[in-house]
Amino acid sequence: MDTASKYSMTRAKSHMLYESEGFQTLTAFFILCAFALDICEAQFLPVQESRSGFIFFILDAILTILFALELLLNIFAHSNNGFEPFYSNGANWFDTVIVAISVSNVVVTASGGELPNAKLLRLLRLGRAVKLFKTLKELNRLITSVSKAVLPVCNAFLILFIIAAIYAILGTNFFGEQSPEFFLNFKTSLFTMFQVLSGDGWSDLARSLFARDETDTTGIRKTDSTVAFFFVSYMLINSIMLLNVVVAVLLVPLCTYICVYMYIYICIRIQDMYRYII
Repeated sequence: MDTASKYSMTRAKSHMLYESEGFQTLTAFFILCAFALDICEAQFLPVQESRSGFIFFILDAILTILFALELLLNIFAHSNNGFEPFYSNGANWFDTVIVAISVSNVVVTASGGELPNAKLLRLLRLGRAVKLFKTLKELNRLITSVSKAVLPVCNAFLILFIIAAIYAILGTNFFGEQSPEFFLNFKTSLFTMFQVLSGDGWSDLARSLFARDETDTTGIRKTDSTVAFFFVSYMLINSIMLLNVVVAVLLVPLCTYICVYMYIYICIRIQDMYRYII
């Protein structure tokens, strides 16, 4: 057997290993470990020169080496046709960048130095958790179906934003002098309208705009029809109607995914039953 045949056979075996369910499950486990390590590091905030900081560094270095080896196996397994299967996949470029950042951070930290914007680069390591979407096939299918709804959801969000902007302009003109804390300018008013959209104390905000009746000794604010119509109409349009439209648009690909998955599952079960009967 010549060298080229041995190389092709080794690459084929590497590809089978990389695509195997066991290897992908192991990779997912290491990704979860890395994510758990990032959570613990954010919780305990270890000092780099301390003992706990050294332990976190060692664990991060081990995981980084494992991810680097996984990337090298991926490159070798997809090295046919001039590495086209590797570089034609955008997820592989993302993995390469994340691994390169992680390796650079480990090397520089081990040498006693620190990269420029090291904190930001360390945060980019969180991108390793995104690899979980690619590793777990069921999760990947779910994310793929959700991604198909991105454009329709963005269109629904655009309508929601336009309505919020219209109400922000109205609020600035109507309530800017009365309540500058919430309606000083367009930016402040827009943030207020998003606060109202979330349902965070919008009724208290609306009641604070009701004018006081000077002849009333109780000091209770009387309901202002203009203020009430402003906030109630906004809640009906944006919060009750348009937000539900966004949810409905998002549910369409999810329902489609579930129906297709159940159809395939039923077909497989019927096929198995037919083979058993035969």
